[in-house]
Amino acid sequence: MLPKGDQYVSAVQHPQIAFQDHDLKSSSVETRPTGLPKPYSGAFTITFHLIGTRDWAVRCFTREIDEVKQRYDAITRFLRITSDPLFSRAELLQQGMLVGAHRHDIIKMEWVHGEQLNAYIGRRVNDSAEMKRLADRVLALGSRLNELGMAHGDLQHGNILVTAAGDLRLVDYDDLYLPDIAGLRFSNGTGQENYQHPDRSPSDFNADLDRFSIFSMYVGLRALAVRPDLWTRFDGGDERVLFTKHDYADPEGSALFRELDGIADIKELVDRFASVCKGTFTAIPSLDDFLDGRFHYVRFVPGVVRTRPSAPPPSATGTLFAQQPPQMGWPPPQPGPQPGFRQAYQAPFQTPYQVPYQAAYQAPTRKRNPAPIIVGILIVLGIIFVNAHAHRSHAGTRVARQQTQQSVTTAESQPPTFQEETSAPTTPLPTASPTPRPTMSPTPASTLTPSQADTTTAATLAQAATNDTPTPIRSVSHRDTQASQALADAASDTTSVTATQRSASYDSNGGSCSTPTVSAKLTSLAQPVVPADVAALAAGKSAKLLVALNADGTVKNLWVLTSSGNDALDVAAQNAARASSYRPAYQACAPVAGTVNVTVSF
Repeated sequence: MLPKGDQYVSAVQHPQIAFQDHDLKSSSVETRPTGLPKPYSGAFTITFHLIGTRDWAVRCFTREIDEVKQRYDAITRFLRITSDPLFSRAELLQQGMLVGAHRHDIIKMEWVHGEQLNAYIGRRVNDSAEMKRLADRVLALGSRLNELGMAHGDLQHGNILVTAAGDLRLVDYDDLYLPDIAGLRFSNGTGQENYQHPDRSPSDFNADLDRFSIFSMYVGLRALAVRPDLWTRFDGGDERVLFTKHDYADPEGSALFRELDGIADIKELVDRFASVCKGTFTAIPSLDDFLDGRFHYVRFVPGVVRTRPSAPPPSATGTLFAQQPPQMGWPPPQPGPQPGFRQAYQAPFQTPYQVPYQAAYQAPTRKRNPAPIIVGILIVLGIIFVNAHAHRSHAGTRVARQQTQQSVTTAESQPPTFQEETSAPTTPLPTASPTPRPTMSPTPASTLTPSQADTTTAATLAQAATNDTPTPIRSVSHRDTQASQALADAASDTTSVTATQRSASYDSNGGSCSTPTVSAKLTSLAQPVVPADVAALAAGKSAKLLVALNADGTVKNLWVLTSSGNDALDVAAQNAARASSYRPAYQACAPVAGTVNVTVSF
């Protein structure tokens, strides 16, 4: 049985008796004017400020937290290896406080000097420039959490402090999401409800937990930068920045959304945020996609009610709505700068590779016939046909060898370069070692002879012609990079699409969008670092890799399709490809997993 708040208040008056930790024993507790300890209440803790050589926060549990030791073991490990100023030192002290006759677990945490976010906004709300800066800091906070692959889980005004220098600091780490504890659930219900998506549940515990909270604070701060009067009109600061759970549940009927819809500077942001509120929790876009409009959303129309689907149906996978009202189709963002946020993303429209039909070689069928003359004729015709095919293959091999020799000669005088080929969006690849596919030769690429390589390429094209889905063209080891690119270009659909045609493209649900179909693409390649002991062997060599991407464009896995012939160079190529940047793929406006073929030439 955990103590109650008044029992903790009584015990903390005597730190030398209550605590075992040396820092806490030698401190004194912050008190009220009455002389009693000053408690800071939370969802399931009560916190005291201990003052000594350093200031500490002591968080005492008022209700049980599931797997609290497992959580704080992971949190303590994380905080020991990070030096990010967003976080402060914190650790679980088991049986660290004596209350009555029993000892209980507590959290010891560095005390952060600063104002809660809502209090800071209330003091500076009429400073438009400061509200814009604060909005940008909130975005930077969300971006940093995303880079770390983690989430706070309960981002709200009470857990974000603004220091005297204007920096943001995070407190309350009880529900941090970290990869080490990915199998747990969120212990604090769903967090502060005025900052959480209506569709969120305690089982939603992943690195994307903070997206909606960031959007809510960012849009609210951008609105206050233009209209500070909204702070008093809509009770800003009362357990919120501006939005409440009722605004999220019914944007069309919300007086706040209706007011924001009339502010030209943030009209696009309001459209996007209203659509996110009405969508499902799992369909919330990434921070970059939200800012750039790279997701399917509709215009916000006050008073026009849209129902929220309980779960996206199969036909609407990756979109925010099961059905789109025809009168609310969203037009794609217009070119040119947009007021107050980044210009709408205008990715070049690309169609997937379409492999032209090439019938596989088939030898004449030999029918059983007792007449020896007919059999003889068929045999002779078969020999003539095979010889003619072999002659063409050898001629192609000689041309490829000449191109390869020219490429090697040129590469010896050139710095490291790279070349990339893109493929159409595909379903995600497994992270385990892949089973050989029909379009890949089972023979290791580094051991292919020229004749085997030609056969492999022919088989690839022949198999691709029978597939229902587009298949990327892959080069083989004996071909130089120019020949490989020529092969890929010849097999791809390079028809250009004008901006007007892009704007008229529609997705499968009937709504227009800016990125109906866009292939994954390499946007920048990291410089390959070649070990000194193999640098002399690097000239003229290259390695080709297949890079599997997540839906957000991050690298999920990669494989060497064509070896450079040296293990160290292959590793350098893999490291370069893994550290590179990629544009994600889109299918009917929804981000999907894709693949990119990357050739690294040394």
